Amino acid sequence: IWLLASVDTIHDQGFHIAVLLKWFAWSLSTTGLGIDLINTFHSVGLNEEKQFLRTVIDSIPHFVFARDEEGRFTLVNKAVADFYNKDVDKVEGRFLQEIHSDLDQCRVWTAEDREILKTGKMIAIPEALTVSAEGKGVWINAIKKILPPSRGRQPQVLGVTIDITRQKAAELAQMASKDKPVTI
Repeated sequence: IWLLASVDTIHDQGFHIAVLLKWFAWSLSTTGLGIDLINTFHSVGLNEEKQFLRTVIDSIPHFVFARDEEGRFTLVNKAVADFYNKDVDKVEGRFLQEIHSDLDQCRVWTAEDREILKTGKMIAIPEALTVSAEGKGVWINAIKKILPPSRGRQPQVLGVTIDITRQKAAELAQMASKDKPVTI
């Protein structure tokens, strides 16, 4: 930089070289600034996109999650976090066995996940009874499928689970009413 600042004193044929060197030095610094701005805008864009996707999945009332082959949650929406009575960031990164109270069910679900990862086939669970963190029985319907690897990530299991407790209660109530004799 001292060399470029001191070339103003040159008044011979090197004058043009000095002007070019000054311009080159300016363009390098502005190019660096431009690259920094591009990186900043790119980062801001990615953060905005990530926040948008977070808003979208958190607005879905059904349980949406992704787990790796060891049963660690890599993604959950607010519905899953609420089911476990935790914040999203307290569920993501944790193993299913750490937060789900029914260890037998954890083993079954983890085995299903491994089967999906091994075969690539989707699994549909028409109905199953589970227990929330509050100890309430919750009837669920689930679909789990493979989430292909991307950008160095291993394949994962993507699950969407629907709380069918109300439908199941109505079904059971209807069945119970059919069994009762009608009196006139």
